[in-house]
Amino acid sequence: MTPPTWFSVVSALVLVVPGVIVGSAFADMVGRPVAGHRRSLRNAMTIAQNATPWRIRLPALRGRFTSDPDTEKLAVVLLAVGVVIAVARYSQHVAEIAFALVLFSAVIFAGTMLAFSVFWAKKCVDGRSVVWRLLLSSVLWTTGLFNAYWLENAPLYGDAVGRFRTRVEERGAIGAFLHAPPGEFQQVANQMVGAFLCLLMLVIFIALCLASISSVYIASGGRPRWFWLFLFWANGWAVRLWVWIFAVIIGTTALAFTSGVAFQGGEAVSRWTASLFADG
Repeated sequence: MTPPTWFSVVSALVLVVPGVIVGSAFADMVGRPVAGHRRSLRNAMTIAQNATPWRIRLPALRGRFTSDPDTEKLAVVLLAVGVVIAVARYSQHVAEIAFALVLFSAVIFAGTMLAFSVFWAKKCVDGRSVVWRLLLSSVLWTTGLFNAYWLENAPLYGDAVGRFRTRVEERGAIGAFLHAPPGEFQQVANQMVGAFLCLLMLVIFIALCLASISSVYIASGGRPRWFWLFLFWANGWAVRLWVWIFAVIIGTTALAFTSGVAFQGGEAVSRWTASLFADG
């Protein structure tokens, strides 16, 4: 299957954007003299947070929207049709999506390892900061790999995507949904949710990596300073502990969805609930 144009553009951005950031960073850091002492990553982030106290206040939206029963019904119908079409398109491009997740994970992992290796060589951060950042990178990289592999080779219901894709090619998105056997559409939808959660985890992770890298450059006087200040300000939300925990939870949940465990568990709960009502 030939990758579509949008996929080629996204793949190029995934490679070019981190490459520009890391390349510009190394051009400045490699030429700098070795620092006189190592600082912790926590200390670097504190310096960066103090240097970027900017906040954006969003306007309040309360009371600006009114509910109408007819509009709500139309919105529900459109949402349902949109979900069916999205699942159908997912089944057709699952190979490209899996490849994109692997590529995205690899770029993040390699960029983080390379950046913190330079930081260590230049004595910008201490050893504990390097170890913890690389350990977290390895965990999320492995999670991304498993998610990508299970999109096409799920241990449970692994053939559901292929069967549904065949129906989509024969009958179209709506026809495939109407003629799919019970449970098949839900299995594919579960995998699509898992792919989305994996992507969300990787977005959080790349924000954490960019915030970590930019904080070290800010604390070390890296140039151009305005670039690193803006980069940390844009990604500083990811340095909070609850965001890390949230990313781990999302990654674990994504594994459950892409492997088929979530669908199997949901089916078991449905049967158990039905048996309770039947006994009653």
